[in-house]
Amino acid sequence: MRQKTIKQLLSQATTKLDRLDAEILLAFVLKKDRIFLFTHENDPVTFFSKLKFSSLVKKRLNHVPVAQILQKKEFYGIPFLVNKHTLIPRPETEEMIEIIFKKFKEIHEKKIFFLDVGTGSGCIPIAVSKTLFNEADALKKSLQFFASDISKKALALAEKNSKIQQTPITFFHGDLLDPFAKHIKQNDITLESSFLFVTANLPYLTDEQFHSEESIQKEPKSALVADDSGLAFYKKLLFQIHTFVNSKPCRVWCIMEINPEQAKPLEIFTSSLFPNARIKIHKDLSSNERFLSLSL
Repeated sequence: MRQKTIKQLLSQATTKLDRLDAEILLAFVLKKDRIFLFTHENDPVTFFSKLKFSSLVKKRLNHVPVAQILQKKEFYGIPFLVNKHTLIPRPETEEMIEIIFKKFKEIHEKKIFFLDVGTGSGCIPIAVSKTLFNEADALKKSLQFFASDISKKALALAEKNSKIQQTPITFFHGDLLDPFAKHIKQNDITLESSFLFVTANLPYLTDEQFHSEESIQKEPKSALVADDSGLAFYKKLLFQIHTFVNSKPCRVWCIMEINPEQAKPLEIFTSSLFPNARIKIHKDLSSNERFLSLSL
């Protein structure tokens, strides 16, 4: 049987599949970049590579995300391992990193604790840690990174990503802010004259939204869906912060990624819990109200 060429395989696949997806999957099978596909379009593809490509195409047609098929996704210019136990990093979340960097310029405390809750693949603290330390070595003396997740399988992946990227992050298994508070208490760490960063991209979809979007149903539901109109986890985190700041003498800044429809109700809830706080809604590049920050 005559072997098919790269051009023929892509032509056949794109009758059913998005062209970009097909190119990414074939490049992955051939262990080449996408440019190779264009410069070698008449090269024959081996029988076993053709079989593997066909298998991946079937997965994609079954709505399995490309990142999950490849088990990797780039975030803020950094390659991350992903799997079925974690949310796939989104481009929108990269905008949170930019907001975080702007906030760092305003901080003058000598001790900074950075905690990412519900860390998933670890993309937020790893991206911040890797970028900051590359740009400002002086921060190494004042900044400590922590991340938590309720899922042990997600946490194992985050630790693996952190090790690959050589980022100094301490990981905790537990519910949002609780394991960090426990660590502070057990180690008798003083937070006086310190600054606590809290970042969160927690589940915020409703069950209805999850079931109406076929493209996300191959990702873990527990990483996407929350009760109370999608706000249950954020309200719980805010209650934890409220309890924490009432017992610890430190400044706190928290930023949360949200569904734009949740901006107003979450802002109202946050204001009721922290009447003297500075609360700000940040828009993404599409002018959607994507993030809420809280300054205490």
